[in-house]
Amino acid sequence: MHRDFTINSLFFDPFSNKIYDYTNGMADIKSLKLQTLVPAHFSFKEDCARILRGLRIAARLGLSLSKDIESAIHDLSSSIESLGQFRIMMELNYMLSYGAAAPSINLLRRFNLLGTFLPIHAAYLEQQAGNTSVVSSTMLMKLFFNMDQLVSCDQPADCRLW
Repeated sequence: MHRDFTINSLFFDPFSNKIYDYTNGMADIKSLKLQTLVPAHFSFKEDCARILRGLRIAARLGLSLSKDIESAIHDLSSSIESLGQFRIMMELNYMLSYGAAAPSINLLRRFNLLGTFLPIHAAYLEQQAGNTSVVSSTMLMKLFFNMDQLVSCDQPADCRLW
């Protein structure tokens, strides 16, 4: 029960080839929903880096966020600014280097966090949102999408790319 999300609390026994699920994590995977074990506000107040971790997991696995998580992110997203620079860079590297950069950027934008961590990217995307040219308004996202196609967990992108 000391895990943050239900899908992170699954235990695999390699000897019996069995998954132990004490928190309905498998049901959440099947319904493609990310949920916290305890109320999200409590969990994110305890460790605000869980907000970024939740966004990363949702982006990588194509999960939707529970209403509880969405509400907590909207209410507590400013607390992420209290994290140390190393921790922020580590979380961003995990989000953007392993094949889910485009969906991660979209989630960071959705919750108004992109400007906090990647202000140049945020400003560019904001400027291009008003541009009527489809090609130029999606160029950066196409680059992230194409980068996602080239990387994998064993060959992540170099953080200098983003």
